Amino acid sequence: MIIGGSLAGAALALKLLQAGRAVCMIDREHFPRSKSCGEGLSGAGQVELIRLGVPLGDLSYTTLDGYEILFNDNRLHLPSLPISGVSHLPSIGVRRRALDTVILCQLQKFPNFRFFEGERIERVTSHLGQFVTETQNGSFRSSFLVGADGANSKVGELFGDTPQPKKIRYALSLWFDIPTSLNTVLISLRDGYQLFFTKLSASELNCSILSDHPEPISRDRKQTLKVIANVAKEQLALTLPSPREVRGTTVQPGIRRRSSVPNLLYVGDAAEVFDPIGGMGMTHALMSARHAAHCIISSTPHGDNSSAFRRYEDDRNRDAREFRAVTRLVSLTLKDLPYPLSRVALHSANTLLHLPEGVQRSTIQLLSNLAGR
Repeated sequence: MIIGGSLAGAALALKLLQAGRAVCMIDREHFPRSKSCGEGLSGAGQVELIRLGVPLGDLSYTTLDGYEILFNDNRLHLPSLPISGVSHLPSIGVRRRALDTVILCQLQKFPNFRFFEGERIERVTSHLGQFVTETQNGSFRSSFLVGADGANSKVGELFGDTPQPKKIRYALSLWFDIPTSLNTVLISLRDGYQLFFTKLSASELNCSILSDHPEPISRDRKQTLKVIANVAKEQLALTLPSPREVRGTTVQPGIRRRSSVPNLLYVGDAAEVFDPIGGMGMTHALMSARHAAHCIISSTPHGDNSSAFRRYEDDRNRDAREFRAVTRLVSLTLKDLPYPLSRVALHSANTLLHLPEGVQRSTIQLLSNLAGR
């Protein structure tokens, strides 16, 4: 049983179906649907889609030339994120609706797949090695349960697996119908917020903002829209029209969930939410789905699966440590080093990234001191 039919849940379902398992998936939303997301997918994420067998030719997407980061009136281009094992594949801009639709089409080819849309979870219990998931329209029994229902996981809430958030941030995504020559993910880092522009097609632009203040998701978001319009005008020479669509949500970066119950695990944002720099949420969703599939396939319904589930947590956390380090490294480097030394440091990020956090901080502080800052 998979609770949540978005990218992590759907990718996991496809992997399990390909291995001959029967899968039931429930989501409170009706698909396809839009969600607040920057919609940039890293090269590592593309590798995961290929491993999954998703036909990329059926997807409408835009190939991007890396990441353009704006900070302190400086501009830095990163061809790719310093993540281990990333192939030569570029980043892409892709609508989540389109990606969800393509994967769902693959899922519906399997006779042992059931998907219940628009179903809200009311109660989940575990008894004698079986989970019973109750919705407003019935109950479902399963040997394994997966929380793939996002940062505010209902499964996590029901099983008491949600720690107190260290902070809450506010996310808003807007879609504009406007031609643009943008060929990178443009990231503007300023006090209190991160702003992302991602080209999805020749005439469609995603703009997402992540803020420390609730104004972006309030009814009166004039200041947020003004910030977005100013950056678009200054950096892209674009006068934005009214957005075609708007989606907002709250996020809790730093939240990490681990299951307290046998045969239950979490994937994607339900497992961990990252403070993003570029495409980490979607990439982590796909990677954690792959690890979860290996875990479940190697487990037995009524046996002791603790070692397989520990291995899942270790594998997922290994990827997550790297994502956390990328975010921390970029933040430290841009904040503490003067330009162009920050440029040199980030282009040497593959070396810095694999140093322990304390050594990273000490190295950056030393460089900063040498630069006279």
